[in-house]
Amino acid sequence: GDLGLDLTCDDLGDVPARVYAIADNGSADYCSVIIAVQANDETVCGDNGNPLLAGVIMTESMNAVENVTVDLEGANDLTRSLTTGDNGTFSFTDLPAGQDYTLTPTHFSDYLNGVRTSDIVAITRHILGVNLLDSPYKHIAADVDGNTEIDVADIINIRRLILGLSETYPNGMPSWSFVPADYEFAQLDNPWAESFPSVSNFNNLSAAIIDADFIGAKLGDVNGSAIANSLTAVTPRNLRGDLLLELDEQEMTRGETYRVPVTAAELSEVDGYQFTLEFDRTAVALEAIEPGLVGEGNFGWRFADRGLITTSWNWTGAEVPTNWTGEEVLFTLVVRAETNGRLSDALEAGSRYTEAEAYERGGNGLRNLSLAFNEEVIRVAGYRLMQNLPNPVRKETTIGFEMPEAHAKVVIGITDASGRLVREYKQEGFIGYNSVVVSKRELGGASGVYSYTVTAGEWVATKRMVLIE
Repeated sequence: GDLGLDLTCDDLGDVPARVYAIADNGSADYCSVIIAVQANDETVCGDNGNPLLAGVIMTESMNAVENVTVDLEGANDLTRSLTTGDNGTFSFTDLPAGQDYTLTPTHFSDYLNGVRTSDIVAITRHILGVNLLDSPYKHIAADVDGNTEIDVADIINIRRLILGLSETYPNGMPSWSFVPADYEFAQLDNPWAESFPSVSNFNNLSAAIIDADFIGAKLGDVNGSAIANSLTAVTPRNLRGDLLLELDEQEMTRGETYRVPVTAAELSEVDGYQFTLEFDRTAVALEAIEPGLVGEGNFGWRFADRGLITTSWNWTGAEVPTNWTGEEVLFTLVVRAETNGRLSDALEAGSRYTEAEAYERGGNGLRNLSLAFNEEVIRVAGYRLMQNLPNPVRKETTIGFEMPEAHAKVVIGITDASGRLVREYKQEGFIGYNSVVVSKRELGGASGVYSYTVTAGEWVATKRMVLIE
């Protein structure tokens, strides 16, 4: 609500700001700008006429980087240190003139900021030569082990961070790397063609320098999703449909152990996924996860005592294997029932640690990720409701049911995940087998988990089905 902005010597350098325009009707918008604050008199901002060193630390997309420790070293064991605020600026004043100084920015916290399986997907595609990283700072961000190469070891270390198996990168690597803003890389596609600086040196300092700026690269984040400062607005995820991991429903008996394979018919439509498998420890004990297409290294058990298993996976090749059918087992859950009940009441794909999301092929968007429990035939007093075939549904499916007696009216209702009635069919019911053919188009064409309920007299039975692209 301020109508003006007071800038002082503490603001020397580049200051990010927002300029708002507000119409009479109350509508408003803003643009982000950088204000270059300079001291026309080079001594005005130095105590006793002594020079100063000031600058701003930004990402390559011009977002200020907060919580960077900036160390200053000078002659006669002079040392100073400060931490950048939400505007990314720093300023060291009243420096003895004629001395040499070194500025060193570092950041060793919040390693997981901006790091997701989508970054692993992008790095994998770079390694395969499918989509190369297009800036030197993205190359630096991908080299999380600091060996000046982008390789599978970086993918392994990023995945360990996502899964919660590590809290930092190996070899003492920081969470951010910094390069002086005025440095020009010899090769944009290979920042290590020559050794690039991570500090700035100033010899025989005799005046105020207010553009000692740095560019920061968040290690592990090659798609620029890190929140660089507390003023940055969090962009809401635009989720387009669901990736469904399918498993059979289990009516569990306390003390019994169940092996439950997990499949995903639409896996070929995404580059990878991540989520937190959340399980109710009072209902089930997760004894093991047997690998299939998804290996042991794609799961993290660090938080298993809290009922959380982290998982991150992506295709390792540029294309889906030609022999992929969609029926392959991704992994198999081995659970022991701690109480009687349904498996679907004990398991959930959530975001407690690793956020649930899947990445459409080619970086075309995000999907939510959820579990779909397929149920067996429901039998009650001679009535049988069967699983729709095929399931999942791409175009159309058949819902079958059997009755021991005829009914003048049978109602088949289909609801979406929110419980909203999407379509209702009414027909006469005959002794024996009955069916209704349902097309995806009749249900509106949206992918997701749906429930179908058959009502005949006092008999009511419900099962679930999955619609996919």
